[in-house]
Amino acid sequence: MGDYNDIAVNHCGATTVTNLALYFAKRGYTHLEVNNKDETFEAVHELVGNGPIFILAGLAESYFAQCGYNLNYSSVGDTSEYELAILNNRPCDILLIDGLFAWHWVIGVGWVEYSTNDYYFRVNNNWNGNANTYYRPESGSVWWSATSYWVAN
Repeated sequence: MGDYNDIAVNHCGATTVTNLALYFAKRGYTHLEVNNKDETFEAVHELVGNGPIFILAGLAESYFAQCGYNLNYSSVGDTSEYELAILNNRPCDILLIDGLFAWHWVIGVGWVEYSTNDYYFRVNNNWNGNANTYYRPESGSVWWSATSYWVAN
């Protein structure tokens, strides 16, 4: 996220919406990407703004609508709903909350569950491009919230 510190602060929400746009652009919804990642982020940040942002889905929906697409979304209440969303190719934003204003948005792209019942979200932690970052729910934050997304034609 440090790529845009000159124009944005606390911008994990805008980064997450940008990553959703880039995810769906790679799946054929080409108008979501504005020339490249940088210009897409600038367009998204103009709408989403700086954080902290507690609710992201409506802002993501607005950006997609500006680009001519209908973005649908649904709240994810537990890990089984998260798994179902991922299995249906619906990426999830995940809000990790550790205090009143200690929040961080990431994109959920998978999960791992071990025989010991240890469970981890597989996440893309914004710009690092590494989808093999893992987060154990309720470890490192006091609460998490997620929303799944899909584009309707």
